[in-house]
Amino acid sequence: DDADENPVFGDPTVVSVADKWSVIGKIMGSNWNRDFVMTDGQDDSWSIDITYSEGDEFKFRFSGGWDYQYGMWMSDDNEAITPLGADTVSYGLADGVENDDENIHRANKNIKLPEAGEYTLRLFTFGEHAGDLYVTKK
Repeated sequence: DDADENPVFGDPTVVSVADKWSVIGKIMGSNWNRDFVMTDGQDDSWSIDITYSEGDEFKFRFSGGWDYQYGMWMSDDNEAITPLGADTVSYGLADGVENDDENIHRANKNIKLPEAGEYTLRLFTFGEHAGDLYVTKK
């Protein structure tokens, strides 16, 4: 059954998202209905390789729920994160649990990349921002 296949690992068993970060969105053939589990880097970082198509968008979330999530700051001028060739671009993410008057309207819109391609996403869950994302285009 295709619904049970995890496309990230190509494994027909369902991979648990408990206590793990994942990517969810309109991405890699899904439509906000599947978590793509990230690999734990054991240094407060999580990574995943994705295929990104024009019009895709995504967010990061923890344990398959929305209590802990990361997206783009709504006040950012750029509509998309912009990786340059094979260079890695870092980007500060907004969390989805900001609940004060100053931040509630800035957090957190869906993450977009400027063009289709193969990317490595590396999420750090600490740092200057709520989360730090490093994007590398392959």
